[in-house]
Amino acid sequence: MVNKKRNIVILFSLIMFIGVSKPMYGTTPTEILTAVENKFKSAGGVECHFTVTAGGKKMNGEYRASGNKFSVLSPQGSTWYNGTAMYTYNPSTAETTISSPTASELAENNPLYYLTSASRAFTPVLAGTQPKGGYSLDLTPRTRKATVKKVNITVTSGYVPQQVIITGSNGTVTTVDIRNISYNARHASSAFEYPKTRYSKAQIVDLR
Repeated sequence: MVNKKRNIVILFSLIMFIGVSKPMYGTTPTEILTAVENKFKSAGGVECHFTVTAGGKKMNGEYRASGNKFSVLSPQGSTWYNGTAMYTYNPSTAETTISSPTASELAENNPLYYLTSASRAFTPVLAGTQPKGGYSLDLTPRTRKATVKKVNITVTSGYVPQQVIITGSNGTVTTVDIRNISYNARHASSAFEYPKTRYSKAQIVDLR
């Protein structure tokens, strides 16, 4: 009888341990997201190549960042954000738009935005399917006023981002595939300033 009671106590303890322990992947969704963001925050400079797929079209580009500054360079259009003003050049119209961007405008122009600051506005959970040697998280906004319905991120076991899938509130899906990311890049401050001499003939639209 004593052994039987002891076995019940041990079994109950195991059930309780499993119930309160971390997910089978060894860490919680919040810890995974925080680790991803911390890699960006602690980086001296970030750079990578990316491919954005949306509406059946693809755009390849190069991303650079340092702190809260970033630049996105691609044949279809380029953006420079110096921490205060954002300059966006559209080659099809030869126009450069200047703005003091909101958070949603930064998200629209920065393909890695949700990897650097999502924990402030999103709740992460483990996605239903997990990749080998990595993690996949579904992020849902904490407010109904958000312009996105869901964001899915896939990272390696070392918290290096590989893909971001953004589902807009209207159902549109944008996929960002990330390649060759480096956290040790060195960027001059000019990398985040609009090169006005290069686009001297561009029409300026100042929305500030």
